Amino acid sequence: MDYRVVVDFSPAYEMVASFAALTEKQLSRPATDLGQAWRDRVTGILRPDFAAELPSQRDLCVHHIVFPFIYECPGERGCWGFLRWFNTLAPAELRSVLARYGVERFERDEQLLNVRDAYVRLLREWNNQYFRRIKPDILNALAAEAAYRRTILETQGPEMAVETATGGILLHPDALYDLVVLVPQYHFKPINFMSWQGSTAFIMYPCETTAVATGQPSPSLLRIGRALGDSVRLQMLRRMSRGLCTLDDLESDLGLTRSVVHHHIVILRSAGLVRIYTGASVPDQFGARLEALDTFAGKLRDFLEQDEKADARSG
Repeated sequence: MDYRVVVDFSPAYEMVASFAALTEKQLSRPATDLGQAWRDRVTGILRPDFAAELPSQRDLCVHHIVFPFIYECPGERGCWGFLRWFNTLAPAELRSVLARYGVERFERDEQLLNVRDAYVRLLREWNNQYFRRIKPDILNALAAEAAYRRTILETQGPEMAVETATGGILLHPDALYDLVVLVPQYHFKPINFMSWQGSTAFIMYPCETTAVATGQPSPSLLRIGRALGDSVRLQMLRRMSRGLCTLDDLESDLGLTRSVVHHHIVILRSAGLVRIYTGASVPDQFGARLEALDTFAGKLRDFLEQDEKADARSG
């Protein structure tokens, strides 16, 4: 399996991801740092008529198939620039992009244009009422992360580049992908927001956008500590450390229900403790990512010795 990895960023990606975080029920999990409190707060600041129509518009929220258009958008790729360009594409141009990514969802041009027009209208409202008001520091941090990731991409192979950015994702050896586009994101952290389009994988990986205050533990330190503080999760880690397994294996080997396995695997993955082989026609396989424990030990030691090191520098 040979594939190329690129790192991309545009505010338009984050605009779409934030809209998906609000509107996609199956994606709006408590596992995200923003959680239900963010969704409740944002719903409260939206115009009542716009908030009321969103549940009925979920079928028009084609978040995943918009990523290829953002990736291919020429010129200025800010939110307004992307929406202007996307809204001018004729049916033949829309189909040309979709075909390059293996999307054959729309039978008639009228249907394609109706969905595009409706989604653009929703995104414009979302940008006006929420996204353009987010803190500039968030987008600046995402752009800086993308620039940093591009520099280290030169020294990493494709597999390591994807695995380190995403905290454990590896494309299955049978996966048929030519291109992986890595995009830093904020609204779904600490989980990855993935979209498989033909032979291209778009992976929006989580990025910390704020500095940790002095004397406070980092979010990653807290996630690993939380993940390790549960007997079921420790049993799952032990099973995964003995060899790759599927969710079915974890259910049968540990006598757990699928909902329990899924709940705990999300927490373990969010902490970077699980390596997942994904992207093929076979079920995902999971293994323990034990090197994360070494990182945890270092971060914990740094946190515990923070005051001592500060005193030594001041002295």
